Amino acid sequence: MNKPFFKIETPGLSADALMAEINASIAQKTAKGVYDTINLEDQSDFDVLEIKDASQFLDYYLKAIRVSWAIDINDFAIPRKAGWLGGLEKMTKTIIWKCLKFYTYRLFSQQREFNSQASHAILAMHQDFQKQYDTLRADLATIRPKPDPS
Repeated sequence: MNKPFFKIETPGLSADALMAEINASIAQKTAKGVYDTINLEDQSDFDVLEIKDASQFLDYYLKAIRVSWAIDINDFAIPRKAGWLGGLEKMTKTIIWKCLKFYTYRLFSQQREFNSQASHAILAMHQDFQKQYDTLRADLATIRPKPDPS
């Protein structure tokens, strides 16, 4: 009496096989860098605690700086609520935005330019220090040869 009206069956489909395929796809995309977007707003203390050494910390935050310097300075959509009051509210917000747009655009564009210059300076300093470090390491290797393991 309580038989279902219709029944969905998937013969030959295994949940484990499907999950393995999904995990393989995620691993492949992760290796290609598809998921390398960094949102610092979502970071917590636990993420920082997972970093084990200074090089991981530096790599992570240099990557964050490369991605996050460009703040969005474009217009945003002003939503409209239903009814005539919603239309009046949207019209008021639009007028206020048009009055403040020049001021805010100027501030945001200056902030974006500062972010660009600061991030490029930090990245250039890192590259310079890395080159100096590599040179010193190579010089040290020639001065003190590695001991023979035998």
